[in-house]
Amino acid sequence: MPWVSEKPPAIIEKSTRSVIPSYHLSPEPQLRIPKWDYSTIYRVAEESWLIQSIVRVITQEVVRPGWRREPRFKRKCEQCGAEFQETVEECPICGGKTRPPSQAQARLFDRLIQHPNSDYSFGDLMRSIVYHDVIADDWYVSILPAKFKDKDGNVVIRPAEIRVEDPRYWAPIADEYGRLGIDEYYCPICYTPDEYYTKPGNCPKCGLPLERTAYVQVVNGEITARASENWMIHGSTGRVLPELHGRPKIIAVWDLIHTIKVMDEYNLDAYSEGKLGGILNFPGYSQEQIKALQAEIQADIRRREVQDVRGLLRTKKTIRTLMLGSEQPIQFIRAMPPLEDMQSLDFYMVYIQAVCAVFGVQPLAISFATKSVKSSSVAPYIRLEVQNRTIKEIQRDKEEMFNNFLLPRFGITDWLFKFNPIEQKDELREAQIRQIDADTLVTLRNAGFDAKFNEYGKLVIPTEPTLTPEEMPAKKRPKGKTPQKPKVSDASERVIAGTTVERWPHGTRGAPE
Repeated sequence: MPWVSEKPPAIIEKSTRSVIPSYHLSPEPQLRIPKWDYSTIYRVAEESWLIQSIVRVITQEVVRPGWRREPRFKRKCEQCGAEFQETVEECPICGGKTRPPSQAQARLFDRLIQHPNSDYSFGDLMRSIVYHDVIADDWYVSILPAKFKDKDGNVVIRPAEIRVEDPRYWAPIADEYGRLGIDEYYCPICYTPDEYYTKPGNCPKCGLPLERTAYVQVVNGEITARASENWMIHGSTGRVLPELHGRPKIIAVWDLIHTIKVMDEYNLDAYSEGKLGGILNFPGYSQEQIKALQAEIQADIRRREVQDVRGLLRTKKTIRTLMLGSEQPIQFIRAMPPLEDMQSLDFYMVYIQAVCAVFGVQPLAISFATKSVKSSSVAPYIRLEVQNRTIKEIQRDKEEMFNNFLLPRFGITDWLFKFNPIEQKDELREAQIRQIDADTLVTLRNAGFDAKFNEYGKLVIPTEPTLTPEEMPAKKRPKGKTPQKPKVSDASERVIAGTTVERWPHGTRGAPE
């Protein structure tokens, strides 16, 4: 029988954790910046129409269900702290009294969700968190303190607001083992960049306790803000431990994004500046004569330039043709193959699908008018659909960080932050559908059909009505059709009756009479 104790044994000696391989050459606490340049990643993501479409649809689907407050337990022991999901008045472990979730904490939870800070709403906060998480796979939420007076009249600091921070400028300070913090202490109330102290204690200005620096904000190489583990939440959906930073998905599709951008730029140049589409050779003409002819054509184009109602110059752009003079017979040389021959549209669609797959988004209804499609009504469009497991993965990260780190900083330990179910049923619409099904059932029953609801609540409709032979109307053959003549077997010269399975000698009907 294993040894059991009511209290865990005291830790006498604790083994040292292993080093993070990427930090073993740089021991001691120091700033740990991400492997990738987040500023460049954000710039590329904000310039890509595909990435912005993916970010938009993911953000919408994650935030769309909304969120709620949920009790962590039904009863909790006041003596040993055991939590129970059923209603018990006495703790079965220690015999102490139990209590329900605190309503004071519930009011604090609701106040935090309704007014996270004085500048924006909790919905804006959550959308920003998801945006940073999708692009950089890192997000930061800082907790702003405020001074309060306790019951004894002493001044204390408590959490007051939460704000979203930009992961492009925030980074943790850790040693080679990944332990956060450095012996640089600051005052969360009186801090001014960059004022810190080398020893713990109280602030010489306000007398409040100093905090140990664990995160810093660096702008243009200068530290502009500090935060301790108590006043900063750092989350990531795709982070792989023991690394301190996430893994931006945009890195995996970096080349594909730039390829799509280059293809877009090619079309932009073709429709705005024009491209060399071919070479037209004029035999017997000198190059000076050809230049004069080309200048005359250009002058004619400029004369045809018009202005729209806004007063802006509007010019018709075409694929340019280069004119050359030579002694050879006249001929046309194509400078570049058409897009259809290069299969550009096919590769364009494959690149889009690959980028969407990395982000957990599925592109639907992608179609292009190509040579293989003769119809001229086919229009290209893209509709993105987020996979449910992608939504749940992103939501799970936010729920864990809020419930395990953020809410306990505000003293909320009896309630959980939860996203609502992804698919919410409309009760009114469900009732309307049930009424329609019931009316349909009555109509079918009156018409003689044996319609009914199955065990899943679905209406089952038979293909034939269940009427008695007397109630069945006489079948009439449609006019203009000749009755089918009986078929005669070539082998036995007998009339073929029934199907292959029904005929004798293999069937059940026996030999024909």
